[in-house]
Amino acid sequence: MASHSPALLTTAQRALLSRLPDDLPDRDIARFYTLTPADRAFIAQHRRSVNRLGVAVQLCMLRYPGRTLMSLPDVPVRVLRAIAQQLDIAPAAFVSYGARRTTCYEHLDAIKAHYGYRTWTWQDARAVMRAILPQAQANAQSLPLIEAAHQQLRDRRLILPGITVVERLVWGVQRVATRSVERLLTRDLTVDQQARLDALLVVAADAPRSTRGSMPLTWLREEPGDPAPAALLRLLDQLAILADLALPPLPATLHRSRWRQLARQGAHYRPQPLRVLD
Repeated sequence: MASHSPALLTTAQRALLSRLPDDLPDRDIARFYTLTPADRAFIAQHRRSVNRLGVAVQLCMLRYPGRTLMSLPDVPVRVLRAIAQQLDIAPAAFVSYGARRTTCYEHLDAIKAHYGYRTWTWQDARAVMRAILPQAQANAQSLPLIEAAHQQLRDRRLILPGITVVERLVWGVQRVATRSVERLLTRDLTVDQQARLDALLVVAADAPRSTRGSMPLTWLREEPGDPAPAALLRLLDQLAILADLALPPLPATLHRSRWRQLARQGAHYRPQPLRVLD
């Protein structure tokens, strides 16, 4: 994954994915932050109430959003209260947690050792990329892919890296997915069909404007307009050219949402820029 990969998210999206939402629904708080008896037994190994609460919060943050407590800007009050109530500890005790930074990291190491959380490796990155590749082939949008990558990391008990690192990972997946879709769309084209498609982008230097020779693809895209005889003849001519190409049907394995995205993107391209695309 090259370091020059483009940013896939806006600043606001990046900030949102790097913190715990203040408006997390009650059902999600119950889902992610309900402590099991085994959790309470592990937490109880720490004597002071402030440390028990701190360990519980650290464990919960690793579960969702999947980040270390030290990498988050804050913990929403509603979330802190829900965790503290289960331990019968006043939420205010959390204020003094972390006065010694070393203690926080010692607790983090203990949680990682006990629950199996760990920092990701490039081998893990490849596994995550393989897991989200089918989604990238079906839908090229970046935000859902980044959210899917986050979920894959959480499922593997891998501590989420910085958001820009995940962006680079997803960018790499998108490139692989795009190449695979391109191969899928062009694999059944004959040499003659490829040449004829390329010819649609060639401008005849001596052709007058607004004619088929000025830019065949532009001419093929023209709508019939008024139901006049000339417009009907032009439409029939356009349909005949398309039929004569005898292009293969869309591959059954290409997800419908992806070819719709491609169609929308292609509709916005003018023929001239299409000539310089790889």
